[in-house]
Order: sequence, then C-alpha cells, then structure tokens
Amino acid sequence: MAPAALGGAEVVATRRALLASVRQRDRSVAQLHATLTRVDGAPAIRLDASERIAGQLRRVTSMHVYVDGAEPVLDEYAPPGRFALVARSVFSPVRRSLTLVPLIPAGS
Repeated sequence: MAPAALGGAEVVATRRALLASVRQRDRSVAQLHATLTRVDGAPAIRLDASERIAGQLRRVTSMHVYVDGAEPVLDEYAPPGRFALVARSVFSPVRRSLTLVPLIPAGS
C-alpha cells in the first residue's frame, strides 16, 4: 500500500500495518515508534527502535518512502551510545541529500 498524502487515511493505515509487520517479524524490537514525514516531497514513515543485529544491541531508524508505487527504505543503525553522534554527522546529512528520481520501466 502506498499512501497518497501524509495525514490521510491511507498513510495512517500504512503506518499501522508497518508497525504490526515489524512486531510480528521480531518480537524483541523495543521502543518502536513511527513518525509521518516526507523525503524529497514524497510521503514517508520513519521507524525508530532498539533491536539486536547480529546479537548486538543497536538503535535503528528506518525511513520508508512511498513514491511511484515503490517503497525504498533507508536503514540507519549504530550502538545506542554512539547513535546521536553518528546521526548528526552521517545519517542526517545523507537523509537531507536524498533525491528521488522517477522509476524507469524494465526494458526501457
């Protein structure tokens, strides 16, 4: 499901479904929170959580962008004690630099 506009019924339903999917896939995910936002003008859902990756506790942010029927996802994670520093110096600049381009149909 790709929401048409932030704040609309579709994006709220998509956020609810995304949270349910994450919880069903990994019950160990903690502090799961979803925020409605935009990336390069496209509706997006930002998930923030604490989870274990390869056995190590990590703070994770996943940005799910809904554009042209697709859902590109940007995952960012770091040890909890270093997340703020890495977010400020790496993750935020990368997120701000994202530019969405139209999909090129296969075979074009």
